Amino acid sequence: MTQQEHYKQFYNALTNRQLFNYPVAHRGILQLHETEPENSLAALRHCINEHVLFIEMDLKKTRDGELVLMHDPTVDRMTNGTGAIADLTLEEIKSLHLYTGSGDNQVLTDEKVPTFQEALSVIKGKAIVNADQGWEYRDDIFQILSEQDAFQHVVIKSDAPVAEVERYQQLTHYKVSYMHKVFNKDVAQMEDIITQLRPLALEVSFYEEDEAIIADSYIKGLQEKTNVWLNALDGSKNAGFNDSLSLSRSDKEGWRWLMNKSPNLIQTDFSTRFNSYRSNN
Repeated sequence: MTQQEHYKQFYNALTNRQLFNYPVAHRGILQLHETEPENSLAALRHCINEHVLFIEMDLKKTRDGELVLMHDPTVDRMTNGTGAIADLTLEEIKSLHLYTGSGDNQVLTDEKVPTFQEALSVIKGKAIVNADQGWEYRDDIFQILSEQDAFQHVVIKSDAPVAEVERYQQLTHYKVSYMHKVFNKDVAQMEDIITQLRPLALEVSFYEEDEAIIADSYIKGLQEKTNVWLNALDGSKNAGFNDSLSLSRSDKEGWRWLMNKSPNLIQTDFSTRFNSYRSNN
């Protein structure tokens, strides 16, 4: 099966809500501290080659208005340069090199900071990305996706007011796939969120494991209408059922608890190890 055929099969399952416990590679990293830099073209290719076809990446805008992949507002942590991305031109940023992994060891690679368009050229026909922090740049994203006919490859998310998101969705004719961030406080308006925004997925966050929004029956009810995304990331709102808990205990308590909820998607910093655990449980 070609990469394009594999993606078509994956995308059909995603849009028909037939995926369960599928890993999303946070910042394009399959495992923390790996060689490929986060938010790099190498990381995107690695995910595709390993058949992890839902990838999270982050966007920032340069001084001259170009969208680039970077989580932090500065280039300091991930490159051999310094300064705020908003104060640097694309040419200045392209003169820098990315560090391996998450930049902890400051080992330089040949990888450069990619533009959003460059990332699209890698994933088109092969993967889909959640453009995190992308709501701020939604107009730019829409324009680029229109030019490249790539609406099937990008999801943007926010927790903006429902009316604001609905206006954007109507103006863009619901062409951009959207994910809304929801909390327990949103249960009362969930029907409006789903009906008015038509989200591809809901990112469900929770502080305690007994909240109504994370009850088994409630999750199943949501899945009749949209995909459910949970986070295993350390620091995410997941009542502590995170990657670190999963990796520090022999019974993988964190991942097991999340998987028992049978969400469609689980974002993790360890997609390779998660997939291995998932296949054996």
